[in-house]
Amino acid sequence: KLISSIFPQIEPSAEFYQSVYEITEGDPLFIEEILKHFIESGIIFFKEEQWHIREVHKEDIPSSLEDILQRRFRKLDPETKEMLAQAVVIGKNFQLDMLRQAVKKDYSCLFELIDRARKKGFIGGGGRDINKFNFLNPLSQKVIYNEIDPSRRLGLHHKVTQLIENNSGGDSPASLEDLTYHYEKMGDMPKFAEYKKKLSENVSSLFNPEELTAYLEGLTDEVVKQAVPAGVRIKKVEKGIEKEKIEEL
Repeated sequence: KLISSIFPQIEPSAEFYQSVYEITEGDPLFIEEILKHFIESGIIFFKEEQWHIREVHKEDIPSSLEDILQRRFRKLDPETKEMLAQAVVIGKNFQLDMLRQAVKKDYSCLFELIDRARKKGFIGGGGRDINKFNFLNPLSQKVIYNEIDPSRRLGLHHKVTQLIENNSGGDSPASLEDLTYHYEKMGDMPKFAEYKKKLSENVSSLFNPEELTAYLEGLTDEVVKQAVPAGVRIKKVEKGIEKEKIEEL
């Protein structure tokens, strides 16, 4: 029904509808992305004032939403793919200034690349604050990240840590959090633990006591041992569903 409501003029075969349903299980978002893929691939096309559909083979239908996003990413031009690779390593949210330093492009070129990626549904942002952008969903971020060769990902994370340290000195709470993330991704556990400790020493300026408790609960045991400042201890409450509480010594 969704397909026929969007493209009332096309008449796919019953096998087409069945194949799409078996893969998507009727998920409207997945169906919408498949239809976008068909348009991008020329399977559904507009000619002589109406939509048409060519014969569809089983291999034409992506097996998953991840498969669609992967195919879409791989069809991008090299410059846009490189920009997205740099952006995805920076993180879900990224700033234009940081990205410009990473890709070494001028602003006009960078805005063009961002616009290409935006039209393909990978990133958003740049509205009221033209310096802030983000990946629209975690799956897009995952697909692009996994498309980067592991050894190259390591180099890109290293580049980002250098940019953060050069730009801010790595002392602000936001920078400490970013550096912690990147050192963890690099597998540099001594640096990871070092910045976790620094972050915990600044965390009181970021969270109220309840938020601090929830934040620390999410850390690994190793990091908690190294990161909790001397004036604070974590008291575990075993009864019911009570959460850990922070108590000043």
